[in-house]
Amino acid sequence: MGATYINLLRGGRKFGILQPSGSDRLDIGIKLKGASADVRFGSAGSWNAMVTHRVRIREPAKIDREVLAWLRRAYHAARG
Repeated sequence: MGATYINLLRGGRKFGILQPSGSDRLDIGIKLKGASADVRFGSAGSWNAMVTHRVRIREPAKIDREVLAWLRRAYHAARG
């Protein structure tokens, strides 16, 4: 199932992806160069070379303010 994902774009520039990774998890990839990886927002590594970080979501409630803040930062960093 891992090959299908939705690109998140701003002005044609990718700042993230949404990828279902099995029936019980959504992976969110975030392109935010220079941000340190941590336990929750790990390095994307070889998972997807187009983003820098990945967060694994198993429950809708885990798409919280922290995830939205990372996406917002990546969105603003993607401006032309």
